[in-house]
Amino acid sequence: MASLSLVSASPRERLYALLVIIASVGCFLAILPFARQSMGRVDGFVPAYEAALCVNDLITSALLFCQFARLRSRALLALAAGYLFDAQIAFAHALTFPGAFSPGGLLGAGPQSAPWLYVAWHVLFPLFVLTYALVHGTPADVLRGTPGRAAAQTVAAVTVLVGAITALVTAGQGLLPMALQGDVYLWPDPGGMRPGIIIAPVTVLLVLGCRRRLAALDLWLMMVMAAWLLDVIMSVTVSEHRFDLAFYVGRGYGLLATCFVLIVLLVELNRLYNDLAVALQEAEARNIELVRSREEFARMQRSEALGQLVGGLAHDFNNLLTVMTGSLDMIQREPGNAMRVARMSWTALEAAHRGERLTRQLLSFARRQVLRPRAVDPGRLVIRLETFLQRAVGEHIRLDCLIAPGLWPVRLDVGEFEAALLNLVLNARDALDQTGAGPREPGASEPAGTAVTAGGMPPTRTGAGRVTILARNAVLGEADVAAMADAHPGDYVALTVRDTGQGMTPAVLARVFEPFFTTKETGRGSGLGLSQVYGFVTAAGGHVTIASTPGSGTTVTLYLPRASEQPQAEPPLVVPAVPDQAGGSATILLVEDDAALREVTVEGMETLGYTVKVARDARGALEMLRAADPIDVMFSDVVLSGGMNGAELAAQARKLRPELRVLLTTGYAETALWGEHGMPPRTEVLSKPYRRDQLAAILHRMLGR
Repeated sequence: MASLSLVSASPRERLYALLVIIASVGCFLAILPFARQSMGRVDGFVPAYEAALCVNDLITSALLFCQFARLRSRALLALAAGYLFDAQIAFAHALTFPGAFSPGGLLGAGPQSAPWLYVAWHVLFPLFVLTYALVHGTPADVLRGTPGRAAAQTVAAVTVLVGAITALVTAGQGLLPMALQGDVYLWPDPGGMRPGIIIAPVTVLLVLGCRRRLAALDLWLMMVMAAWLLDVIMSVTVSEHRFDLAFYVGRGYGLLATCFVLIVLLVELNRLYNDLAVALQEAEARNIELVRSREEFARMQRSEALGQLVGGLAHDFNNLLTVMTGSLDMIQREPGNAMRVARMSWTALEAAHRGERLTRQLLSFARRQVLRPRAVDPGRLVIRLETFLQRAVGEHIRLDCLIAPGLWPVRLDVGEFEAALLNLVLNARDALDQTGAGPREPGASEPAGTAVTAGGMPPTRTGAGRVTILARNAVLGEADVAAMADAHPGDYVALTVRDTGQGMTPAVLARVFEPFFTTKETGRGSGLGLSQVYGFVTAAGGHVTIASTPGSGTTVTLYLPRASEQPQAEPPLVVPAVPDQAGGSATILLVEDDAALREVTVEGMETLGYTVKVARDARGALEMLRAADPIDVMFSDVVLSGGMNGAELAAQARKLRPELRVLLTTGYAETALWGEHGMPPRTEVLSKPYRRDQLAAILHRMLGR
């Protein structure tokens, strides 16, 4: 629709216009010999005809006002005003026409009111179109003001004009010459109004036809004026009295004139809707393709990450297995060499412990580790670790621990928290070791424990390598969490670890939480440190942010949600004395489907003096429990073959023997045992891998010995 006044008329449109002209003139010439034949009054013709005029003109005016609002064209504003004028004056003409709504017409009309309204109507509307033709495409065409205000002023002006003309031909009709006597027209001589009515549309046709570039809207306005001209010739020149054939045919041409622009505007609007529908279909197809591409890219990323994860695991565990198998091979070759056996067994045991730590890091990253969260004071935990962390970074690096007063409690697993803090500090140490001395920082020296700055970080000091640990309360609002994925506003304890090392590039920063991704040389890191940190914080319901600039160090902040309960005083650590022979009267039902692990566990418990019954799956264990044989404790792995896991077995076992003590062992998520399988109470869990003394201690406690 907006393009009609801008694009040139196409050859097809010119052909259509020519055909319309030929058809209209042909009909005019065919009717002309019979034009003055009386047809009689047709009741309802005038109201119906002028109602159609009003509807057509109002719709056209609304569309042109919308076009003006977009293009800010004064020419379009004048054209929209013309169609609004045409609608309003046609309505006034219908009200004043005798016999349309009342015998003498409404609004105080007299016999001369309707004819003179017709004259004003058919002279002024072409003048609006002429204004469009003269202004369109000129520098004065562009409106500088507000379109809405200009449109409102135009509507008001047109309404006042129609009201003034209507008042003149009704209240002031005595001032006007007689145009009608009865039903016979008494138009003034050729020097009067009749030539003016004809000259107006002819002038518009000449102005539009002489334009160098004929727009599509210009072409169809010429068709409007051509039909308008045929209307006034029939109605004013040919017709002699009301209700002859020329009277009706002239009104038909007038109605036709109001249809041209409306039709082409609606056709253009339909074309734009079709174009929009096609564009939306194309956009939808592109969106589908984009989603497919993103899914494919995500799948490739997952495959790449999985390959990296498996490769890293295989590399590290193969190293550990090589150490263990090599040590055990040396023991088997010379079992009598007590010194070598002791040395190699400790080497194998240390490799097993390294494998345990690696597995815990991996499970922490995957958030599948066994967690024992409780409300703690994080500041106290940091202070307790300060001496150990200083030893970990070395004496050549300065470690500052700044704890804000009134720190809120948090709920977390203490072991995982300590491991996460250690990982961050060791990463900071390695970053400083790679740069030698850290970059010099602006600012004066201040004593340890000074207050933090408004930005949340302590004032910086000059010196070599430096690692700063800061714990403070933080209230995050909507704006703060906007850049954090899956974050929520609320109260947090912010634990920040900052170093003055070499920093990271954006490419490295984007991958720091990926498992087995490391920038350290081979043998210095597994790439699971920050993965463990990410997994721990996420499992605790918090968020982690990292900021780094090459040459300016790295800042990692853990946001741990504030706990509702207060931390309890930690009891002193008491290691119970577990005798090597825990008692020979207890009977243990071991449920384990791994043959090697089953053999090692049976031997370990038998050396503790227990009687051990063995079941390879849950079904075998339930059969033993249904028997009358005494069983004091059922010790089962969580992951079992045969369709029933250890958690489900524990629930079934309690139904058979309500007082049965149950001990489960797992390296998997402890929360799944209760959340997914409805674990009954009084169920102990021993995390894998476990040592013989750990198993002995928990059995000793469960049996009350």
